[in-house]
Order: sequence, then structure tokens, then C-alpha cells
Amino acid sequence: MTPGMSIQVVNRYGEMLITAGEGTKRLYSWDGETRWARHDPRGRRWKNGSLGLYFPGLGNHWKENKGIARGVLEEGQMHFETQAEAILWFHALPDYGISHVSRSDGVVR
Repeated sequence: MTPGMSIQVVNRYGEMLITAGEGTKRLYSWDGETRWARHDPRGRRWKNGSLGLYFPGLGNHWKENKGIARGVLEEGQMHFETQAEAILWFHALPDYGISHVSRSDGVVR
């Protein structure tokens, strides 16, 4: 994500806005409050080839907001040879109790 870029997530748990700050800082806004984390870049591709950023969410690092005091966060970029390959990858994502959504520009959240 480039600075200022935002992705809105809407699912059965509610809404969240993820906004890129400078560098690897990401802001997470939900229920009228915002929390942030500075992610670490991954040195190599992992988890089926993803390359990007992560934040392991050690301890309760945020002031609690609506029951959330911790985020285990990742952001990654993938490249596929074909659309069919991308669709297979999308359908194989673990759900962790949430629904994944894709956009026409290739963003999956």
C-alpha cells in the first residue's frame, strides 16, 4: 500500500478502515477509534509465495476498543500466471471465521 491508500473491510463483525501511513505504518480504524502498528518487511516470500509486511501482535499492544486489544497483521503481494490460478488460491484461503472478498483490481481482503 502507498501512503494515504485505504482499504475498507466490511463483514459480519462490522467495518474497519485500514490506511497506509508513512513507510510500514498502518492505521486500523473501527467503531470510532483508530489504532496503529508499524509492520516489519518480510525478507523472502512465504505462505504460498506472499511477499509483504507483518506484525506478530505480541501481547495486548493496543488500548482495548470493542473487545479488541491486539492485532496479528499481515499484508502481502502475490503474482499468478493465470486468472484460474488466482481463483484456486482465493478459494483455498483459510477463513479464520471471516469471509474474504476480492475486487476487480485484484485486492483481496
